[in-house]
Amino acid sequence: MAADIWIESFDYFRAGNRFAGSSGPFSFKIFPQKDEDVLRVVTWCGPFCCEKTDDAQKETAEFDYSQQGLADAVAWIAEKAGRCTRRGRLSLPVCERGFCIENRRAAKTDPA
Repeated sequence: MAADIWIESFDYFRAGNRFAGSSGPFSFKIFPQKDEDVLRVVTWCGPFCCEKTDDAQKETAEFDYSQQGLADAVAWIAEKAGRCTRRGRLSLPVCERGFCIENRRAAKTDPA
């Protein structure tokens, strides 16, 4: 069963921080691009880090540089994760800080 994926809140990205996460063979990175006013997200499936994964195996999308843009990015990440893990779609509960993406087959836990 895939582990939960946790993503920081928008304040983290507003400060210019990048974020990387993974669950099983699925990985992603979020790059805030303040000068372009977008959040750039890269996802890939496989055993290697982003730098060692062929660009043809990566998917990239851009979202508004906002709280709603981050929520849209999280939904897109969950969709890609579900395809990669082949364990069904993932739910998107909003945690107290940031977002959590958890496998629906996983036991529900309190994020606090």
